[in-house]
Amino acid sequence: MRWLELNLALELNESMPDAPQQVEDLLARLAAMNASSEQSSEELKILAAELLQLKVKVHYRLNEIENALSALAELRQNHAESMAAQRSYLLEASELELRGQLQEAQAVMLKLPMDYPESPLAPQAIFEGAMICQSRGLDFYVEAIKLYERLANSFPQDVLIYEARLRQGDLLRLLNDFAGARLVYETLVNNEPDHPMRPLAELSRAQCMLALAKKNTDKLAEAALVLERLVDMPDLDLNFRVESMFKWSFALEGQGLEDQARAVLVQSVASNLRDVKIASALDVTGRYWAARTLLKLGERWTARGEFEEAKTIYRKLIAYNLPGRGLAQARINSIQIINN
Repeated sequence: MRWLELNLALELNESMPDAPQQVEDLLARLAAMNASSEQSSEELKILAAELLQLKVKVHYRLNEIENALSALAELRQNHAESMAAQRSYLLEASELELRGQLQEAQAVMLKLPMDYPESPLAPQAIFEGAMICQSRGLDFYVEAIKLYERLANSFPQDVLIYEARLRQGDLLRLLNDFAGARLVYETLVNNEPDHPMRPLAELSRAQCMLALAKKNTDKLAEAALVLERLVDMPDLDLNFRVESMFKWSFALEGQGLEDQARAVLVQSVASNLRDVKIASALDVTGRYWAARTLLKLGERWTARGEFEEAKTIYRKLIAYNLPGRGLAQARINSIQIINN
């Protein structure tokens, strides 16, 4: 119970200056129990390993790095086969990452699957190692892509594979390899059509198609069809729907289908941005695409001479407190000058 209480105190960020001594007292009590054989030796081994991991956490919390590293070494040497020892790699890597030592954090994370290739934590360690690698910047994107590929090849049935592939595709896009990224997304869409993250794969694939299409009307038509089908998916997240409809309109506009492109924007506003309550449910990304939708639709109404419609759209953006409020107000002022 004391072990559990100390763990909970750590989780709740409670002040615990005497925690190191409490852990030492528990370890001493455990040693006494082992000597008197009050419990099975296997249970005591597990508890000893967990207490040592707790000791590591406590010293990290108190910024006593040398003591933490000493406890880590003791845990891994004396309880090498325990789950606590395996989890300690994730713990150490997390601490290094918090201190900005990304290269070291990545190395520790990837040491886990080397030391414990059969560990149930090995896929997670590779995945998190790839994420740390990715966070190191553009120069490390190729290395991160290879790590996601390593995860997929080593643990093809793991639950993290889909997200790993999505991240792999995202990195390829950032490296302007839209053809390679599209292949990754299409594989996900075709192989796992019922996966809950499929809409993200579909949208990402469409973005690659738009990037590759440029001014090719046939390719733009193909992208528009993919986006239209995505919008028609049942229970599609509101943020995805707003973004998808904007890009669907963009693909139609690229084909010279101005009326259809405007109709999609009108439909998006009517369906997705009916009132403040719905707009408030958008996340940061959704708010961005909602703002672009309203600004673009306002432009279209203005170009057609439908000034009152345009002002209504711009006022909606301001009322919803979306990005671009200043631009919307400036456009309203401009329309009023034209009308006067």
